[in-house]
Amino acid sequence: MSIFKETADENLIQGRHILDSEVPAEGSLLRNPLDESIEFPKVTYLKDISSDETFKKIVVIPVRLSKLFLKSIPAYKANEKIEGIDDVVRVDYQDKTYKVQAYSRRNSKLPIKNKTKVIVIDETMPAIVVNYITHELSKIIADDKNGVIKTMVIGTSNDVSKGLHWKSGASKNFKDGEFVSTYLANFLTYRSLSKIEFLVVASEGPLLLPKVSTDEISEMCDILTTSFKLDDDKSRQWKDETLKMWDIMGGELVRSLYI
Repeated sequence: MSIFKETADENLIQGRHILDSEVPAEGSLLRNPLDESIEFPKVTYLKDISSDETFKKIVVIPVRLSKLFLKSIPAYKANEKIEGIDDVVRVDYQDKTYKVQAYSRRNSKLPIKNKTKVIVIDETMPAIVVNYITHELSKIIADDKNGVIKTMVIGTSNDVSKGLHWKSGASKNFKDGEFVSTYLANFLTYRSLSKIEFLVVASEGPLLLPKVSTDEISEMCDILTTSFKLDDDKSRQWKDETLKMWDIMGGELVRSLYI
């Protein structure tokens, strides 16, 4: 006769209530899943920027915003080595290679200077891979010998009521119930980081398909211009083009969500 077990040996990997007709033989259940072979990501490449003057300032963005920051690369060049685009971190996980790249001034729409790079993180990568990558990036930024003097980490969140911008060590001004996730949260946990700024763009909808107002995008452009002391005329032109591009992208997004 089948019975409901009200308790279970806490050392056994099984539910609290189990419907069965036989008691499994001793030793037939897995007692500790960590005894099994578990594959963890492996960092296979980490760029040495200690003597590279072009990494003095860094802007970190999610791949969703890359069309606003980076120039288009023709499809036929996708697998080619392109000047000004460097692998920063490569991670192998479950027979796949994931990488994060840095883009120079020549490949950027954002009018950055020669000593600034834009780094793009793809949030569709497995969470554990994103964790490893952000940890390695944080070590690069924090290492004094690399000479990184300024970093801004940009991300979107539908769990904040309005955009937030603050420097490490300063008050984050989160209201009750507000929080950030993904790589933004990872960077926030690395308390050894200094000279780093966070910019959270308020959004709606899924994390990987955020709907962001033009006002939020406009404010993001203004903060970047001021914080990195970018050329006013070039920044104004970039902002105008960015708002037009985002309007097009926003329309595409709405159709994809509600069609």
